[in-house]
Amino acid sequence: MRSNSKIFIYFILSLISTSVWGQSFRFRNLTVEADMAEKHVRQITQDPAGNIWMITNSTVIRHDGQALKSLKIATLSQWDNLKSICATPKGDIYIGGQKGLRLVSPELDSATFIRPRFNVESVVFTDSSTLWTVSLGSIYRLETHSPDKIEKIQPPEYSGAPVTFNKVVLNAGKLYALSDKGIYTIDRKANTLHPLFYFGSTVTDAIFEKDRVWFGTEFLGLGLYDKKSGQISLFNQETDNPQSISSDEIMALTKDVFGNIWIGTRSAGLNLVREEDGKIKFRRFLSDSQGPTVTENDTRSLYADKNGTVWSGTFGNGVDVIELYPDYITGLSTEVAETGWFGNRGVSCISPSGDDIWISSGTSGGGFFKFSTKDSSREFFDPKKSNLSYPYLNSILDDGQGKIWIVPHDRTINIFDPKTGKYEHYRPQDSKSSPQSNFNSFTIDKRGDIWFSLPGNGLYRFPKGDDWRKPTIYTAGNGSRGPSSNHAHPIFTDKTGKVWFRSPAGVEIYDPSRRRFSQMGKGKGISVNISAGRTAPDSSIWLLGRQFLFEYDEVGKRFEKRTVPFHNRILWRGMNIDPKGRIWLNSFKEIVCYNPKDSTVFNLGKHPDLKGIKLNIDVLTFHQGKVYAGSENQGVIVFPLSIADKFDKKPNIRFRNISTSQNEKYTLKDDEKATTLEIEAKSKLTSVNLDLYIPGEYRSEAISYFYTSLADTTEHLIDDGKLSLNNLPYGNTEIALGAFSPFGHGSKATQKLTIVVLKPIGYIYYISGGIILAIIVVGIWFYSQKRKTPNTETEPDTEKQTAETLAKGKKDLEFLATVDRITKANLSDPDFKIDTLLKATGMSRTSFFVKIKQVTNQSGSEYIKDIRFGKAKELLEQGDMNVSEVAYAVGFSDPRYFSKVFKKHFGASPSEYSRRQKPNAVAQKEHRE
Repeated sequence: MRSNSKIFIYFILSLISTSVWGQSFRFRNLTVEADMAEKHVRQITQDPAGNIWMITNSTVIRHDGQALKSLKIATLSQWDNLKSICATPKGDIYIGGQKGLRLVSPELDSATFIRPRFNVESVVFTDSSTLWTVSLGSIYRLETHSPDKIEKIQPPEYSGAPVTFNKVVLNAGKLYALSDKGIYTIDRKANTLHPLFYFGSTVTDAIFEKDRVWFGTEFLGLGLYDKKSGQISLFNQETDNPQSISSDEIMALTKDVFGNIWIGTRSAGLNLVREEDGKIKFRRFLSDSQGPTVTENDTRSLYADKNGTVWSGTFGNGVDVIELYPDYITGLSTEVAETGWFGNRGVSCISPSGDDIWISSGTSGGGFFKFSTKDSSREFFDPKKSNLSYPYLNSILDDGQGKIWIVPHDRTINIFDPKTGKYEHYRPQDSKSSPQSNFNSFTIDKRGDIWFSLPGNGLYRFPKGDDWRKPTIYTAGNGSRGPSSNHAHPIFTDKTGKVWFRSPAGVEIYDPSRRRFSQMGKGKGISVNISAGRTAPDSSIWLLGRQFLFEYDEVGKRFEKRTVPFHNRILWRGMNIDPKGRIWLNSFKEIVCYNPKDSTVFNLGKHPDLKGIKLNIDVLTFHQGKVYAGSENQGVIVFPLSIADKFDKKPNIRFRNISTSQNEKYTLKDDEKATTLEIEAKSKLTSVNLDLYIPGEYRSEAISYFYTSLADTTEHLIDDGKLSLNNLPYGNTEIALGAFSPFGHGSKATQKLTIVVLKPIGYIYYISGGIILAIIVVGIWFYSQKRKTPNTETEPDTEKQTAETLAKGKKDLEFLATVDRITKANLSDPDFKIDTLLKATGMSRTSFFVKIKQVTNQSGSEYIKDIRFGKAKELLEQGDMNVSEVAYAVGFSDPRYFSKVFKKHFGASPSEYSRRQKPNAVAQKEHRE
């Protein structure tokens, strides 16, 4: 027997992953993916939409949730020497460097100077227009709407010399400045600096907590400042201690969503620091060390996004990505002299026992072992060195009396005493003459008796205590005193003490108070064979079929079939019910948590650490707040039960690559709560295709999307995130979108999508069935007849006609004036709709569209769009606003979409148009002055 305290097995899958301190980390490098010519990443940030941005010396790089891409910004060169990048609350991207401060255009093809000839070392926005920057050691305040006005913050002095600053940091609404003399707070109203604490070395980066500040230094390691006591603790590199920080030269810090502090060093790898039991612990990740790690030791920038991913910008090898998971899924293993790691074995059964877990194996040498959850120790029981009757095991259980029952594949039961190490054996008397099968399923009833099935021979009930050697055998053919078949299998004992069995006849129960068997049968609502069953905390009874769940109706004495949403084609292999009443199911490849109260589903099946793992039949156990699942090829899969509590992330689903069946024009009004897609249809039925994605979610292959029709509540899975809706009628079609994944996305459809298919103008005449056309033809005929036979008595009154024409023209002008006035009053509102105009004019939708078409020869949306673009041209010509500000001013919530449609409308992007108009704008400004 051998013992070892190491319990984690490292899975080397398609990506490198590891488990540290109860969390899974996954490492990969994206340099090749982005085709990065420059591999020195200087700073990383994230915009409000979830996109990740980073800079090298002269390149801006963006990750849109799907791929990392180097942007082709023609105005940048190697002489820019970029040092800082920042995203505003509105999503504008500013970059700073040796040549000045620039704004990246919405088209991502240029970067316009906001403040040229201004060496920017660090920049941060406190609101949509106010930025704070460090230039040549001093701090400046700048307003983007008037960049010519810049205010320098008077630097304080320390020991008679001015303090030199290198970075500004915004945290929880407070602004801090890092310097060569410690950290200062910035009073944004008074524009003054006040020391938070002094320190004798340059502070390179900092993380601000409620009562503490973690800070990196240039040469003195990691510092921890206690705000209450004012004391500073230092953590330095210790040459002989591999658990200390790897270097005293710290370049960057970040804190992930799980509370881990990540430290980037100069040429000494990445460090992970965590506080446990009042002690600070470090874990090193070096490029030349074994196991999952970084690809470059020189880390110059770090950023932890809101999804649990850490981005590590290196000096020389681009960007490393470390993905973290809400909790861990890892392998539980034990070391065996003959076969190495137990993790590659098949697990046949798991049985909790106090602080211990007993695990049996039916493959790869067999045997069993005991794992202690208290001290992580383990003990392997080698079948070659023990008195086991056979090495390959079918099941194992703790009888609650201090004995371990082990069932090998040899028609024998082995009873093991852990205290003495001795074995006792039970073998049926007829086993040598008719070895038909092995002991199989088991359950422990309320008295403590153990029930086993011996297929073909009936049921064996072993009494509690020393009389276990004299089991009661129940066989078919004895009426209600035995099962209906000798192939009945015990599956569980309910809270009333009844023992439930599965059999070819359906479901049977044994009532110990009456000592009778009774059949539930297939006539009670069960139409398939049952494989497992459990009692929920509320005493409800659930059975598992091949593809369905069955809930027992105590009043009607029937079973009601339940389908697990999105999993109606899965062949289930096992089930269990946790203390909260959630039903855990496993198939060959998936682990699913189903909550019958609200029909939500949490799917762990696409978790990267489950890739390639074959889960075993009905080996799913809860113990001390964790789930233990047995596999056929990777030992035991372990994860916290609380992982299901964290599936409450509402996915912010976005749309791209939109196309329609006949290339119709469309308008997308998109926000996090609701999305409207308006399509100007060419025919009665149209179709639309949309690609779905979640910004900032980099593990897109593990996300499953679905939609629910609001009309009939039908749930539909979306293949590969590609939504196709066919044969859409005129009017509104509403659906609710949702996503589920192993990373926190639940299975509720929370996001509304409304697709509005507008009728073409010609449809008005089409639905008239030719009546209007007939009236026009008859009118023309009468008019022509009157022209041929003039009659002075019936000749029209010319003056009257003229007056009517003028009156009609006046009404048209008033109508257009109303439309213009209301549209211009709501020009900056992205949610402005035709309905507002209908209410103001008192017209129906059909009448309004006909009227606007008659007067302007345009549709309503085209006319309003012309007003928006006309105002946009006017603002661009004036030159007082940048492209993003113009977009917001004319009612576009997305500057990039504004730039796209502007270029389509005028043949030039807004930035190009603005550059062409600059000489005119200067002349007009001088003329006004």
